[in-house]
Amino acid sequence: MPQTGAPAGWLWRTLQWLALATILVVGACTLLAFAARGHWRLELMSHFRAQYFWMLALAAVLLAFARRPRPALIGVALAFVNLVLIVPLYFGPATVADRPVSRGMSLNVYFHNRDYNRTLELIRREDPDFVLLLEVTPDWAEAMRALDTTYPHGHLEPRKDSGGMALFSRVPIEDLEVRRLAKNGPSTILARLVFPSGTLTLVGAHTSSPKTPETFAVRNQEMLELGEMASSRAGAVMLLGDMNCTSWSPYFQDMLTVSGLVDSRRGFGVEGSWPALPLPMRIPIDHCLTTPDVAIKGRRIGAAVGSDHRPLIVDFSIAEAK
Repeated sequence: MPQTGAPAGWLWRTLQWLALATILVVGACTLLAFAARGHWRLELMSHFRAQYFWMLALAAVLLAFARRPRPALIGVALAFVNLVLIVPLYFGPATVADRPVSRGMSLNVYFHNRDYNRTLELIRREDPDFVLLLEVTPDWAEAMRALDTTYPHGHLEPRKDSGGMALFSRVPIEDLEVRRLAKNGPSTILARLVFPSGTLTLVGAHTSSPKTPETFAVRNQEMLELGEMASSRAGAVMLLGDMNCTSWSPYFQDMLTVSGLVDSRRGFGVEGSWPALPLPMRIPIDHCLTTPDVAIKGRRIGAAVGSDHRPLIVDFSIAEAK
């Protein structure tokens, strides 16, 4: 029942019960996500830390206004647990400003999507030095031929399922190879791109979607393979693409440990890319990971273009070789 002086009526009582239910359910998800290695469904809970924070914070404010301090304090404490995992993303290393800056873009176009022109318009507007497209089908490959003049270098690896990929580059490519992750998994492009600030090994990747226990195990194995692939490359390295995993998963942390790469979100925040909905409904499953000698000068999520993902746009420079 509402306390004396609080607004009356069924709507206010309903809001209070919803807030209490939020504390209970979202609070349980917050804590269960720490047991992510115990079950694949628990790992899925780990990806929504930003959503948990906002839901718990709003529920706590409502309960505080309703003069229900105990559940409000519980909500604040649980919101703080999620906030502790989010805040580090807003603090990153300082970058050197005297190196030439290049731009890369990654976009999962969604293989059922047929809105080719919006993607072409996005690329022309953002004017990246290279573009990595995921889930490229033969139809998408044909539509993207319009980029050949502006981006004379690269490779098309279309597939009829969601495992296709394409790389378009205006800067020269010294060498390029295509690998498959796990057994007949998604394509992975490895290319050495020559930028004004130096040479970069790009690992363009798309791991399997963890929709079942089997594909969950496959995705984790693919991320470890990507980590090993990146760590085996000399010089500057960038691992870019759709990992179907957020950085709050312990399996993502395993990949970082194996690869020695740095999450480019440091200093830029959560930056959710999927699904292509307004904030705060998106989660960050599209990633750019780099060796420490790649300085991230800018990083943002672009506009929706008809896919279920939004594009990831990264401005970077490569430290001068010593």
